[in-house]
Amino acid sequence: MAKKTKTLSQLKRQLDAIFSKAIRLRAADPDGFVQCFTCDRVLSWKEAHAGHFVSRRYLATRFDERNVQVQCAGCNTFHAGRTWEFGKNLNKIYGMGTAELLKAMERRPHQKIQRHEYLELIERYKRKSEQSAAE
Repeated sequence: MAKKTKTLSQLKRQLDAIFSKAIRLRAADPDGFVQCFTCDRVLSWKEAHAGHFVSRRYLATRFDERNVQVQCAGCNTFHAGRTWEFGKNLNKIYGMGTAELLKAMERRPHQKIQRHEYLELIERYKRKSEQSAAE
C-alpha cells in the first residue's frame, strides 16, 4: 500500500517540532542545559521553549533563527515573551537594528512555503539537531 502524503499543515507541524528542537539544542551546553534568553534562568533543553520575538503566525519570520531563541516557560508563556528584553538581547547579539528589522518583516507579504521547501527545511534542521546533540 502506498504511503499517504502529508498535508502542508502536517509538514508545518513537523517542521515546527524539529526547528524547536534544533534551536534548543543549539543553545545547550555539553550537559544539556540552556540559559533563558530573557531572564538567564538555567534549565534542561528539553524543558525549555523555543520563544519567538515576532509571533509564529507571521511566516516571514517563523523559521528565522534570529527570531527564535531559548526561553523558560515563565518568560515565553506567562510573561508574553518578555519582548522588551528579547529585543534588547537580539540587538546585542546580532547587531543594532535586528529587532526592528524582524518587526518590520512581520508585515511583509510572504508567499506560502511549498511542499519541497518544507521537506528541505525539515531535513536541514534534523541535521542541525544531530550535529548539536553530538557536540
